[in-house]
Amino acid sequence: MNKLDQIYELFISSNGISTDTRTLKEGQIFFALKGSRFDGNQHAQEALKRGASHAIIDNDQYAIDSRTILVHDTLIFLQELALVHRKHYSKPVIGITGSNGKTTTKELLSEVLQTQYSVEFTKGNYNNHIGVPLTILDASLNSDIWIIEMGTNAPGEIADLCNIARPTLGLITNIGAAHLEKLLSLEGVYKEKTALFNSVADNNGVIFINQDDQYLKRYSTENIAHRIYKNDSFGEGAYLHPINDGSTFLKVRVTSDVESELLLTTSLIGDYNLINISAVLCVADFLDIKMENAIHALSRYLPNNMRSQLVSTKRNTIVLDSYNANPTSMRSSLESFVHMDHNNKVVVIGDMLELGDESILFHQRINSYLEDLGVNYYLIGQIFHSIYGDRLNCFKSADQMIQNGILDSIDQQMILIKGSRGIKLEKLVPFL
Repeated sequence: MNKLDQIYELFISSNGISTDTRTLKEGQIFFALKGSRFDGNQHAQEALKRGASHAIIDNDQYAIDSRTILVHDTLIFLQELALVHRKHYSKPVIGITGSNGKTTTKELLSEVLQTQYSVEFTKGNYNNHIGVPLTILDASLNSDIWIIEMGTNAPGEIADLCNIARPTLGLITNIGAAHLEKLLSLEGVYKEKTALFNSVADNNGVIFINQDDQYLKRYSTENIAHRIYKNDSFGEGAYLHPINDGSTFLKVRVTSDVESELLLTTSLIGDYNLINISAVLCVADFLDIKMENAIHALSRYLPNNMRSQLVSTKRNTIVLDSYNANPTSMRSSLESFVHMDHNNKVVVIGDMLELGDESILFHQRINSYLEDLGVNYYLIGQIFHSIYGDRLNCFKSADQMIQNGILDSIDQQMILIKGSRGIKLEKLVPFL
């Protein structure tokens, strides 16, 4: 038996995997991962003292006894171990990626599928080369379905993640202007994201195609089973009718040829979530989820983690969407926000990061769009400040805006706060 199989046997009888001694539980296997600012090997002894059954290391200087197991590279070994675990699982594995909405879609889909199945899914934003193998290793072989979210910011990463996850069902939310620093263009984003579809095809699976996306609808379905969905329809004979009654939250009438009309009242903000709902209902229909169960699950979902999260303070109502931003999601959020039924509105926009050579142009376009909307707005971040300088509505950082005191004058407003995670716009909320 080789070392990988030996450790897999240890893993099966363990309490799971840990990469952080601060959250390690007794009986877990500690993986000593390395980063630019840390070396997990240095914490192997501490992990064992805290109750780890074994510590996987890749530096023999930190070997202690038979409980420390030396491998060539702990990260690669973690990924290989996840692949072994994946090969032991024979039920559906749903891979989800996309430029916008993939986390919300994953969360919604997990809520819906759990009405009839036992489901394992990516927690939080564990969607990279470390998070995906950890998600897989945390997933029970006895569950009915796994949902694996996959993120990328460089060519080849989705393909690498698919080589570990081996998805049998695949959904790409959309192709947008995100991570252009390394993906370079929308064509580059399309090529990177559709590696998921290619992988599902290799596994003789089924893909779900957003037919409203000008890039995804080009994907050849000649040799792969597929279902399509749009903003206004999913599956065969099922339709979505948004209700525009001025409500803050998205409401939808769902009709089909086989069921009576159902009303979906969500806690989701923005019409851009309609396509996410359609995607989820399309997958749910394919997996034989009762439509009534799906509608109830969607109505119960509450957004959190700064993704279109509604926050009410003593003075204002805030749409907090500061977990991520790119030109595509920014424009969608603004379009939706200006149509909300509220007399007094303010927009606070942060830099959009990782946009490469066209970053300045994208930020200028967003500013121009804001001017055209005629809404009161503020710009925050080094990129915006490099373009517009010390204008009254432009600040280098959230901290500078707080120190300026201008937030004290924002009262009885509905406020959209949106920007890339690195701008930390959530700092503004306590002052509003």
